[in-house]
Amino acid sequence: MLKERKEFGISYLKFSFLILIIAVISFCFFISCDKKEEEEKQDANSYEIYYLNNEETKLVPEIYKARKVSSDELIWELLQAMENSPKDLSLRKVKSDDISIKKVEADEGQLTIDFNSNYKKMEAVKEILYRAAVVKTLSQIQGVEFIQFYVEGQPLTNQNEQLIGFMSAENFIDNTGKETNYYQNVSMVLYFANKGGTKLKETHVTKIYDGTVTMEQLVIQQLLAGTESIEDLGKGYYDTIPKGTSLIKTTTKEGIAYVDFSEEFLTKREGLSDEVAIYSIVNSLVELSSVNKVQFTINGLSVEKFGDGISFDGIFERNLDIVE
Repeated sequence: MLKERKEFGISYLKFSFLILIIAVISFCFFISCDKKEEEEKQDANSYEIYYLNNEETKLVPEIYKARKVSSDELIWELLQAMENSPKDLSLRKVKSDDISIKKVEADEGQLTIDFNSNYKKMEAVKEILYRAAVVKTLSQIQGVEFIQFYVEGQPLTNQNEQLIGFMSAENFIDNTGKETNYYQNVSMVLYFANKGGTKLKETHVTKIYDGTVTMEQLVIQQLLAGTESIEDLGKGYYDTIPKGTSLIKTTTKEGIAYVDFSEEFLTKREGLSDEVAIYSIVNSLVELSSVNKVQFTINGLSVEKFGDGISFDGIFERNLDIVE
């Protein structure tokens, strides 16, 4: 009888210990589930707000904890968050304070944002990066698939007056540094020389634009690269800028593009008229909506004459009479 009681006691202790282990495991399981649910809840309210790096060349995200839940409220909350200064002091917000959002409309996954007229005053690189920041930020909201920009009720266009249209997160490319560059296809109208060097020939070129240079620079860089860099150009097009020429600087103010070349530009290509050499650049730049006229300098200095004696220190306008 004593033995039976002893065995019963040992069995009871084992059973109690087993129950305790099960209870502890269950408790840990429920704690883990609650923690996981809380983390998932926090992640669901976490969004990446995009800011400019210190050099103002790339976008860098910061984590933001949203308070709102509904899509309409989230859109405004995230747009407002982009107005605030980032926590990282090395970053800065993209949009200037004089640009305001007049209206936001959402319709079946398509979002339209209307800005005031100051939006058009943004520098080309910064404007593209701001678009990238907005689209990357708002595309994280469930139900927002495409975003379009308007300015004073009119659809936004690029410098070639081409409609930007709806943008999505796929328009942006992330590199391994978790930073964002924006890439888009832009069309340019370029003018090269004909075979005799007496006339210009027009061609349309599409290039990938990453926003790191102005459109004026992109056009001149393409002219510097020459006809060999353009695929499917065809025959009868000839370079107009001398080899070895480098673009020192270009700026555009009040519709005038100021172009500063190195001294190699003065060594005109053989068989080319003065007008063809100059208006190849002028006509190409004036095709941009931001440029009406062009003025040249060489190494920062005004040069009175070019080539065989054509005046070179004035302001040049478009010349279509020289186009073949």
